[in-house]
Amino acid sequence: MKYQNKILTVIILIILFVGCASSKRRMDSDSREKDDSLEFLIDYADLSKVRNNDFSETEIESFSYRFDKLCDDDIFVTKNHTIERLQKKTEKIFDLIDVFETNNKIVNNISYSISSNELIFKVLVATQERLKEAYQYNENHAGYTFDVKIAMTLPYIQTNQMCSDLKSKLLLNTINLLPEISTNIEKERCWLAIDRMIEKIDIKKSESGYDPFQRGPEGIYTSNGEILSLLNAYHEREVDNSIIEYSGEILNKIIERLDRKLDKQFWHNVRSSRTMNREFQNQRARLADEKQSVAIDSSNAKTADEWFFLGYYAEQSDLKLNYYSKALELDPEHAAAYNNRGNILRSLGQNEKAIEDLSLAIALDPLYAPAYINRGTMYRDVHEYSKAIRDYDKALELDSSFTIIFYNRAACHKSLGLYEECISDYTKAISYDTQNPKLYNYRGEAYRVLDKNDDAIQDFNRAIELNQDYAVAYNNRGRSYNILKKHREAIQDHKKAIELKPNYADAYYNLGLVYWERARWKDVIAAWEKCLEIDPDHQLAKKYLPEAKELSKPRIITIKKKVYKVKED
Repeated sequence: MKYQNKILTVIILIILFVGCASSKRRMDSDSREKDDSLEFLIDYADLSKVRNNDFSETEIESFSYRFDKLCDDDIFVTKNHTIERLQKKTEKIFDLIDVFETNNKIVNNISYSISSNELIFKVLVATQERLKEAYQYNENHAGYTFDVKIAMTLPYIQTNQMCSDLKSKLLLNTINLLPEISTNIEKERCWLAIDRMIEKIDIKKSESGYDPFQRGPEGIYTSNGEILSLLNAYHEREVDNSIIEYSGEILNKIIERLDRKLDKQFWHNVRSSRTMNREFQNQRARLADEKQSVAIDSSNAKTADEWFFLGYYAEQSDLKLNYYSKALELDPEHAAAYNNRGNILRSLGQNEKAIEDLSLAIALDPLYAPAYINRGTMYRDVHEYSKAIRDYDKALELDSSFTIIFYNRAACHKSLGLYEECISDYTKAISYDTQNPKLYNYRGEAYRVLDKNDDAIQDFNRAIELNQDYAVAYNNRGRSYNILKKHREAIQDHKKAIELKPNYADAYYNLGLVYWERARWKDVIAAWEKCLEIDPDHQLAKKYLPEAKELSKPRIITIKKKVYKVKED
């Protein structure tokens, strides 16, 4: 009997063990997506159907439902990711977003857009939290040398910035879906997604413009009042009472968060960081003065700063590059050396390496304004104007004495077609440099694009007052006169521009345009032929010269006589 009882006990234990194991497998299977939402999204991004844009409407609805369920739960990213792995995986999410934006079936499915935006937003927050843990572990790990830590800093900063960039975009995209939604169910779902996304971040601190916070888990890139003003505008457009009430409740929660005062510790961190940056700049300036009076050559340079100043005063680019590299070998955290070496690399056309050095300078000293300016200029050179503007904004926040930023940022706004912002920047630049004719000329060009030709002419007048040999300003004023039908003044200005700058192809072309307005075809042809003689690749002159020649040909007009019969009395 005892023997039978023992056998029975063993059988029961085996059944329980098998049952628990089976249950655990089911739980593991059910929670796999929750356990690592980042891995789930990456697996999803790698699906051939996503890559080939091969979706059916039913599959999109199924994915939407699946995403919705995940959004209701907490999002996790497991701890078995290094910073480098997290960076590579977030880059795949960017690929996924690109696919979303080019697939019409996805773009037109509001439910899918809402749920995918919220899910990816939450995964990015979780990824940044895991990044922060990984980075803090590296910072505190005794086995890592400073060089190794620095090597980890750049991917950490870059990945965080990528995540916050995309979080900002996803939140704004979700908010801007509101006016496109027609059903109350989808509107409620959209407002809920917005609420749950905003709960994950701190808009108040993000609006401070403090970059180290903005690129963290709780941060996004936003300006003061941007999110609230959008939500207010869309809330006021609602007509259904239930949606008005629902969106109003969510809006009130957001307003409560924005109304609170930021804690003293946060502002202390911001101020102390800025103070440290100013002290750093002053110290570098003092060292520069000291080193200028003491001759240093490569034979007696011993410290990082001595190599740095050798690079600073060297005239040849290759020497500068070599000396800054020597400084960094001795002091891998020399932010100014990374900054200056980045500038040299830029001048040599090594754009990627330049951006890497400038980014390292910022990572080492997030409050080093010159590095933001130089990286912004680097981004401007490679036509990444939005990134350039963000760097210029940050530099101004750190040190408003760098007035060259207004000039540079204006050029970026112009390239993006943001002419009002462009004019604002040139106006600020002029307030610091009232005797610079180029600033008036550039602002005048922006006014002309906005069809504010009277304002443009005033600026061109001022530019010419400051520099009476400024051919470009005469040419630009002539263009505005032509638009206002003041052809005599326009002709005088273009001729003056040509007198000052005889090989000025654009002035000849614009002179031809004025003659065109007055149907003086021979003069048009002469002006444009001269333009092409100077610049054979001038596209507009090449395009319209044949038409001018055709119009210049004499025309025979036949007038038909009509015979009228007169009645005799």
